[in-house]
Amino acid sequence: MTMTARCLRLLPLLALGVPSALAAQGNPPLAPLDLVEATIPQMRAAIESGLLTAEGLAQRYLARVQAYDKAGPVLTAILAVNPNLVAEARQRDREIQQQRRRGPLVGIPVLLKDNIDALPMPTTAGSVALTGSVPLRDSFIAGKLRQAGAVVFGKATLTEFANFMTSGMPSGYSSLGGHGVNPYDPRRQANGAAASTPGGSSSGSGIASAANLAAVAIGSETAGSILSPSSSNAVVGIKPTVGLVSRSGILPITADQDTAGPMGRSVTDVATVLGVIAGHDPNDPATAACLIPGNCFSDYTQVLDRGALSGARIAVPPVGLGSEQLRILQAALATMRAAGATVVENFPAQGPSLPPICISHPPSAGESTVLIYGMKRDLNAYLAGLGPTAPRKTLADIIAYNNANAAVALRYGQTILVAADLYDPRPGTPDTTRYLADRQTDLNLAKGYLDAALAGPDGQANTPDDFDALLFAANFGADAPARAGYPSVCVPAGFIARSGLPSLPFGITFTGRAFDEKKLIALAFAFEQATGHRVPPASAPALATDRIPLALSGVVPLGTGCAGANGVPTIRPSGPPILANGVFTLRLAAVRQQAPVFVGISTRSGFTIFGTCLVRVALPFDLVLQGTSDASGQAALELPIPFLPGLAGQKLWMQGGALDAAGAGLGVVALTGGLEVTIGG
Repeated sequence: MTMTARCLRLLPLLALGVPSALAAQGNPPLAPLDLVEATIPQMRAAIESGLLTAEGLAQRYLARVQAYDKAGPVLTAILAVNPNLVAEARQRDREIQQQRRRGPLVGIPVLLKDNIDALPMPTTAGSVALTGSVPLRDSFIAGKLRQAGAVVFGKATLTEFANFMTSGMPSGYSSLGGHGVNPYDPRRQANGAAASTPGGSSSGSGIASAANLAAVAIGSETAGSILSPSSSNAVVGIKPTVGLVSRSGILPITADQDTAGPMGRSVTDVATVLGVIAGHDPNDPATAACLIPGNCFSDYTQVLDRGALSGARIAVPPVGLGSEQLRILQAALATMRAAGATVVENFPAQGPSLPPICISHPPSAGESTVLIYGMKRDLNAYLAGLGPTAPRKTLADIIAYNNANAAVALRYGQTILVAADLYDPRPGTPDTTRYLADRQTDLNLAKGYLDAALAGPDGQANTPDDFDALLFAANFGADAPARAGYPSVCVPAGFIARSGLPSLPFGITFTGRAFDEKKLIALAFAFEQATGHRVPPASAPALATDRIPLALSGVVPLGTGCAGANGVPTIRPSGPPILANGVFTLRLAAVRQQAPVFVGISTRSGFTIFGTCLVRVALPFDLVLQGTSDASGQAALELPIPFLPGLAGQKLWMQGGALDAAGAGLGVVALTGGLEVTIGG
């Protein structure tokens, strides 16, 4: 049996005399792609040029998941891979080839936190009680991503029930997923828990983005759950304004504060994703705010400006920090000042006196019941929307299942879930009356603090001393904007040095007014570009498959039908030389077992042939198909060649070969055999 490989299309139309759409769009120039730390624009350029397919990209990320999430350091970031991943990617490739898909996310694999519905996968919130709980439809976010051409890669681990299940549960733990670990310090304690926190509750989204296990991820936040893992994993996270991104199809804590947002390795990437998932959803009343001009946008990359810090006014409220944390913060402030920003420290001098979060029933005086009340109200509403076949239909069902399966379900208990189920969310009940009062108090205090601080020393909004943003270390200022529903953007700021232990990432967070994402993204981008603090973790280095070459070049013996010898393959055509939207299959024989093989096409001509297989020249290929030979040393490479207007009569040179082991996969290349074919009739 021969092994069949998929084609990595690289057909530069300029070389064939056809104007390039990429050049017209001003995309980055084509270059070899390194998957580790690749940005979405770089991946898109590779896909649009044909250097890479959506399937090839997905397969490479799968290889990294296998190497580092399921083996190696066992990071435990991926709860489930989309079983339709390859099929979705192949569909994207067909759409790209037929020019039916365009956009910033076409072919890009996106990982979703496992409280976000995406068919055909269950949505579990990391709970064994929700194993097999498959939604009836995609969440609004998943639908928007797919409409934009993204490929849903799978589900990320999280702190179970978004870390609102019990007291004392470690960040990154769930009964279904186990303990996620920080990729910058993947050590585990004796009980399996992470030696260094990965942050939560969107831990898997942060780990996977940091370790290059997916192109980009979606997390969710109720109070710090995007910002915390972003800071802990040296990634960028956007916690949007509540109402910018729909909550439909997201397993909730409370609709009052819940929002989803992108997490990735660069401000460019998360800004790109935010523009895709933002917008009005008729099923989420909060997103009616997107109908107001100037609130929501479909493209946030338009504000990416390296000079955005120049002239900006930034306030830094006081927060207690350790010496290393303070060192990183002060260095960040120095960078901003050097870039032309006015930075005012210790303003305002006092933070908000927000009531503590209630996690019991009955609630104590002075606590806010917003989260625990909303947990029962909104979780029961979500479960009711799953239909009659849902395994658990109420919060009470989940609690009962956990009690019946305590050995696997209740390693850390479920005290918050039990307390939440005691609340009565019906209209007019004492619990509802208390909740309404607490919600108003939260809004008054949080919005009052943020609005006054952003209004500057004179306390008057829209005056010259207003601040563009408040700046906090890590997620230490997350509570007030979470309760107010205001946006925040976290960006890497450095690494905390620890004697004898791995250094850990530490971020800073820009917070602003409602629907101020543009301004915050611009400030974060300018800081990112000025500092470059993002460094990939050593625990997940590049694999051999992570390097996608622009072209293979090597010692090329030209000639038709060269006989294979000394492990050099023979190439045999199995299709006609005249092609039009066809698949040309090239069969390679006499190859080493399990050898990397390829076939290339070049539009170059003018090679001089001295006899058969004698001339040796460096041949850069315009179209490369890679594969692996089987146990018998054979391979069949199916090479689709599209018919394009203006190409009729063009001659292509086809050359096959095996990659020499001494070349580490991409260095010394032994090729043989050639075939000249003509495009079109």
